[in-house]
Amino acid sequence: MTDIAAGSRTEDAAAVTGDAMIRPFRVGFPEAELTELRRRINATRWPERETVTDSWRDRPRAILMPSQETDPQEGAIMAEPTLYERLGGIFAIAAVIDNFSDRLVKNPKIVNANPELREWHTVTYHTRMPGLKWGRTLWVAMKAGGPFQYTGLEMRDAHWDLKISPEVFDEVTQELINAMDDFKVPEREKAEVLAAFGAEKGEVTASSQPGEVNWRRWR
Repeated sequence: MTDIAAGSRTEDAAAVTGDAMIRPFRVGFPEAELTELRRRINATRWPERETVTDSWRDRPRAILMPSQETDPQEGAIMAEPTLYERLGGIFAIAAVIDNFSDRLVKNPKIVNANPELREWHTVTYHTRMPGLKWGRTLWVAMKAGGPFQYTGLEMRDAHWDLKISPEVFDEVTQELINAMDDFKVPEREKAEVLAAFGAEKGEVTASSQPGEVNWRRWR
């Protein structure tokens, strides 16, 4: 039991009479509860330093990081890094997306899949590609658990007019694999990215299905 003693000097207390007298007292905390509190603090996943100087991030981190004098044995229980952290953060993700996006406009199986895709990849992309790379980077960062929010169109809306077939989606997926391989993304992280990407296949390819309608446009 850990006690915290409170109270003033004896002579000060003696000088006060009646009900207003201040009496010494002790507050006790069970040692088990203090041990559990230390364990919870040490198990907290603190943010890692970014690869660039950022005063806005560094100030809160200096306040939140535990003391350097913390017993290293008590900090043995640590939360696992997010996929975003394991991928290397926003700059590493942006590099892969830049490579991936450039690959798509060079793949004839994607460019010539239908008239809509051909127009996009030969005409429209000149003014759209920079913003698209930015949006794709934010989407991956958000899906990976990073501190970013994708605010673009939902996948069905964004790809509806392109009439992307399941076969074309698979070709796009292969180019994403190739881009990640170029940057030597580990197998575990690569599989997690592909799982998030593949989960959108039904939405991205919806307009290629006979009789399918984009019900969101009825709003």
